Amino acid sequence: MNTLKVIKTIDQYYQYCDELESLNAKKHITAENEERAELLTVLIEKWDEEHHPSADIHPVELLKQLMEMHDLHASELARKTGIDKTVLSKIMNHKKGFSKDIIRALATYFKVNQEAFNKPYSLEDSKVVEGALAKRGQRT
Repeated sequence: MNTLKVIKTIDQYYQYCDELESLNAKKHITAENEERAELLTVLIEKWDEEHHPSADIHPVELLKQLMEMHDLHASELARKTGIDKTVLSKIMNHKKGFSKDIIRALATYFKVNQEAFNKPYSLEDSKVVEGALAKRGQRT
């Protein structure tokens, strides 16, 4: 394994992200690999803080950007995180907010701080969504 260095380029950033993802996918990880994963995480987080400030980004837009960066479709993300596809779709379409469990799952999967997703925002047509849910409840 090569020596880790401070990330200077976007190519190096993606290389480190790919390596971290590969290490995290292993079922059995050695102490050496665990330490390498921790170092990669620190370096990646430092790059993210400097190049992808999330303080002002809308949580749904952040999710979309992370999915794009990881080349993931919603159905793949749902499968990999255990989040219901329908719930994920509603979140991405501003019809449903992030629950605590979903925030935890996404933050863990993407290796970001939970606070990035835990920001208040308005849902689109929230009255229409509430009305649609109430009608479904009446039919069952």
